[in-house]
Amino acid sequence: MRAKDRVTAVLCMNADGSHKLPIAIIGKAGRPLCVRPPAPGCPVPYFSQVSSWIVGPTMAHWFASVLVQEVRRVTTELVFLIMESAPSDGELKEDGVTIVCLPPNTTSMYQPLDKGIISAVKRR
Repeated sequence: MRAKDRVTAVLCMNADGSHKLPIAIIGKAGRPLCVRPPAPGCPVPYFSQVSSWIVGPTMAHWFASVLVQEVRRVTTELVFLIMESAPSDGELKEDGVTIVCLPPNTTSMYQPLDKGIISAVKRR
C-alpha cells in the first residue's frame, strides 16, 4: 500500500516577483512531528486541514494571518489577489485587498506562477 500523505504549498507574490510571501504549507497533522520539540519550530506558516487542501476556513485563516499582514507591511495601496477559484465563496473581505477570480481552467494561460515558478520551487 502506498502512502497517501499529502501537503499543499500556497505560493503568492506580486506581479513582477519583487515581493514574495512566505510559502505556506497545508497538511493533515495538527502539529507535524518534524516541528515538535526538540526540533525548532516550523519556518513557514503551517495550517492543518483534514484533506490537505485549501478550503474555505483554511483560506480565510491564510488570507488574514499571512496575505493581509504581509501586504500591509509593504504597501497601503490597493492590492489584487488573482486566483483561479476562491474556496471561500466571497467571504474574504479586507479594505484595499480585492480578490479576482479567473475563469476555470485558465490558470496556465494567465497566472505567472504557472509559467515556471511553481516548477522551480518543486525542483528546489
